[in-house]
Amino acid sequence: AAAEKKHMDGEEMKHMGSEEMKHDEEGDDHGSFAFGAPGMAKMASRTIKISMKDMAYSLAELKVKEGETIRFIITNNDEADHEFTLGPKEMQAEHRMMMEKMMDEDMEMKHGDPNAVSIPEGQVKELVWKFGEPAHIEFACNIPGHYEAGMKGEIMIMH
Repeated sequence: AAAEKKHMDGEEMKHMGSEEMKHDEEGDDHGSFAFGAPGMAKMASRTIKISMKDMAYSLAELKVKEGETIRFIITNNDEADHEFTLGPKEMQAEHRMMMEKMMDEDMEMKHGDPNAVSIPEGQVKELVWKFGEPAHIEFACNIPGHYEAGMKGEIMIMH
């Protein structure tokens, strides 16, 4: 059975989980996009926990504020490797085509993109993101077949 998807907003998500984890504190502007850039965990206003199971995310949609920094903690409870990538629908589609080509050529699918993290089965990873200008973007798993199976969700960046 697919995991029940949550729709979260505001106070409901504020400071979910307070456990300390290692985080990347570079916080530089490398890899910035109109929809945001890597952030620093210590600047996060909220921590959002997302789990993956049965080819689905536990979260379907999320509302964030322009300039808000979110610390995503993503747990892969599935029996397959997954990824968590932030970006507009068009960027996600391009990424899926690249991933498919890499798979066809038997290349290793590793991420160097600041807006994406690969999460092997049974592992927990973190992505800290400072959201940019208002937009509708997606979070998605672009491993071939996963997006099509429903591994995606919507993020609305609000004023």
